[in-house]
Amino acid sequence: MLSKLRRLLNSGFRHLSSASTVSRVASSSPRERPRLLFAFHGGNKTRPGMGQQFYREEAAFRQTIQRCSATVERCMGFSLSDVFEGRDSRPANSPEETERRNIVILSALELALCDLWQAYGVEPEAAVGISGGEIASVLKLLWDAGTVTTSMLIATSALLLLRHPRIKAEAQRNLRVLPTFIDEALRFEAPDQLASRVTREDVELSGVVIPAGANVKLCLGAANRDPEHFTEPESLSLQRNPNPHLASSAGPHYCLGAFLARMEARVALETLLTVWPNFTAARPLSTVSYVESIQFRALKYLFVKAA
Repeated sequence: MLSKLRRLLNSGFRHLSSASTVSRVASSSPRERPRLLFAFHGGNKTRPGMGQQFYREEAAFRQTIQRCSATVERCMGFSLSDVFEGRDSRPANSPEETERRNIVILSALELALCDLWQAYGVEPEAAVGISGGEIASVLKLLWDAGTVTTSMLIATSALLLLRHPRIKAEAQRNLRVLPTFIDEALRFEAPDQLASRVTREDVELSGVVIPAGANVKLCLGAANRDPEHFTEPESLSLQRNPNPHLASSAGPHYCLGAFLARMEARVALETLLTVWPNFTAARPLSTVSYVESIQFRALKYLFVKAA
């Protein structure tokens, strides 16, 4: 079971992070890139996503999803089985409904993975040092973080270009500034605003003692606009170099997918600026609103048009 789990995960991550993948995306035409990126992420007949692959190949996983599906369909009006079979016959009607569905889907994924361990009679902690529940939680995190926060970054970056015409014009003239812009967008509007940590020992901070074992919420959004570390932190600038923001965290907890997220955002913005070089907002920017969340900085909608 462990070797099969490693094979399923490694094949996906190796495909996503390999030099050939990056090369194919970078060298493809702007019109072809969205199709390539969708195929790399999975979730289609050509290359199923991680959850879909487990659903197809593992009976215990599939049975748990099917067992949950009837309750979910009755209470929330969509089919878990449809999602894991790669079809969505009843799409969500709003961003809020999408977020609620995602929570249910991810929770079902975690439950099904835990049942899969039990079905194989494997004790993950003895084999790899962490429990089956922790492995399921990590996989759920990778699935969620690998898609949700990156889509937030891409949408927010497009909005920042619309709100800062000079930076948009510079990016149109020279696509090579996009990596710098994306780093600044991450600092300015980090998709994930909070990080959770547990103190390993007593810590005194600004005269307050935080005891060992305490759950601590760190506000990355505030740190990224700290005037002691950033000149004019409330301004969006392409001249900020170095840019030591914490949008991807730091140290041993540095985001596993940081490079991939930057690459995806760069390709998406290159495509947008190449195919629709004069794109504008389809609705007044004053109407833009955000999902109600203390954790995420996520747009509800962003409507754009070619010109």
